[in-house]
Amino acid sequence: MRKLCLITMIAVFWIIYSNGIQGQTSRLDSVIYSKNLNVLEGMVPTYYSARCENRAKEMQSLLTDLIKTYSLNNIDVFKVKLAVLDSITWVGMPSQYKLQYGLFSIRQDWIIIPGDLNDKNILKIYGFEDFKPVIIHNLNIVSKTLEDLVNSLYKFNVSHELGHLYTPNGLKAFPPDKWTDELMADYFAFDFLFKKDQEALKTYKTSAQIYANEYKPLYRLISDFNLRYSGVGVKNYAWYHTILYLLVEEIYLKYKSDFMEMFAKTFPRTDDQKKMSPEEINKTMDDLTGGIFSKWIDIIEDRSKL
Repeated sequence: MRKLCLITMIAVFWIIYSNGIQGQTSRLDSVIYSKNLNVLEGMVPTYYSARCENRAKEMQSLLTDLIKTYSLNNIDVFKVKLAVLDSITWVGMPSQYKLQYGLFSIRQDWIIIPGDLNDKNILKIYGFEDFKPVIIHNLNIVSKTLEDLVNSLYKFNVSHELGHLYTPNGLKAFPPDKWTDELMADYFAFDFLFKKDQEALKTYKTSAQIYANEYKPLYRLISDFNLRYSGVGVKNYAWYHTILYLLVEEIYLKYKSDFMEMFAKTFPRTDDQKKMSPEEINKTMDDLTGGIFSKWIDIIEDRSKL
């Protein structure tokens, strides 16, 4: 009898322990939950700093729309939570997540974004204060303001981060390097906003053209981007992405949504992923885009002018 009781106790303990292991939070979960954030329930659980409630609601709504548009009734395509943090709450992020305020990021199943970017601090954070008169002038030409620029940046970048899930889970594609991974996330964002909010694209493009022309990058090789990634710094990283946007726009205007399927067929996700050399990647992407890819690599790496 005592032996049976002991076995029963061990079995009960094991069931409790096993359930705990299966439901345990990740290290990043623990970090986010420890910040005592407010919570918005919904398809995308959203955790936000007190000062960021409006932005949190906007971005939760955007992500919900994106997921409904691209999930194709497959709940496994997107499993994500959103953290919208102000600059104060951002302090204390573990270095292993390489999170720096001003960067939009996806880690594990979290999209983590700055929540208090506004028309007063955006140019300072991204290092474009010297270009403010040019930016304002060009925004005025398209009847836009710095506030419109902030809103377009949020829409594009949050869509971009979700695109990092869509490429492997929706398209079943495997980008061969970080540059093509970012390109496809941009493509996803561009596709969505082209269909849903072309005004946001127009505003984002206005700033991208200025940043691409005016900012003097320390790093401009694609190999530097692949090797260092966000380690090039917020300003240089933003510069890479502004030109990447212009590259994506040219591809999109030629191929529209079809390019995503073309990419997936060219770079399918398999159990045994073949590692490609930079030369092989460039050649394959150039063939895929009809020469657009190499044209923009030359511009980025300063072999021809924008």
